Amino acid sequence: MHTRSCADGRLHDTGGARNSGDSAHFSGKSEAQCVAADFSHNYVTQLPSQQRKLKEKHHSGGRFWLSSQIWLVVSQPFEAYAVLEQERLSWFDDFLDTRQFALPRSMSEVLERLNLNIPFYAANYAILCTTLSFLFLLFINPLLLVLVFPSSLLARSAIRYAKRSEGFEHNINPSAANIAYFHFLVTCSTILLLIHVFLIGLFYIVVLLVTNSVVLLSHAVLRRPVYFHDVELEKLRPKTFQYVILLLLSVLECMERRGS
Repeated sequence: MHTRSCADGRLHDTGGARNSGDSAHFSGKSEAQCVAADFSHNYVTQLPSQQRKLKEKHHSGGRFWLSSQIWLVVSQPFEAYAVLEQERLSWFDDFLDTRQFALPRSMSEVLERLNLNIPFYAANYAILCTTLSFLFLLFINPLLLVLVFPSSLLARSAIRYAKRSEGFEHNINPSAANIAYFHFLVTCSTILLLIHVFLIGLFYIVVLLVTNSVVLLSHAVLRRPVYFHDVELEKLRPKTFQYVILLLLSVLECMERRGS
């Protein structure tokens, strides 16, 4: 192994051999040139691993390390739970406060409670429905849970990746064939969805959706709103749900006119 020391114009042979031609070549360089050459050589050999990875990623056309992407997918439920945990309201002091439960007196009050409670307790509903779905699939159909879990992770990872990236430049290269990472996630999610919907899971998925809907709507109808209907709450309400509410109100108004 040869190491060059340009500052004194000599070539040291750490492996036991000396190259006189290289020594003569380096002896002709000025001290400033030798110092610059030594600095460049040391900088390249001691470049931090993270910078080398970034350079390799840039020169490889946007290829990524598979392990980091696997961790990106696996970390999705933990990040989602952290966000929901920050946004949810207190379970016993607010969400399950029995003093605030009462039967609605009219259909318009039912619609008003649905219109107010669903966006207000959205984080609580998300945690509750996810927990019920997990327990239901764990005891009723574990195989479906095995398929639903990676499908959900892949779908959320694809959506998150699409929001963060202006262009889908990351590729994977199985068998020297470039495949876009975003298209890969969407394809895997679609395949898993088709498998457990058309082969083993259609009935259980319908039962799961009905069960979650009954739990959510029951709480939203029975929970008496104790807050004002403000503009910020209106912004949180999904547009589709707003259209459904408007349609139901229009139908009720037509029925009242006919009755009068």
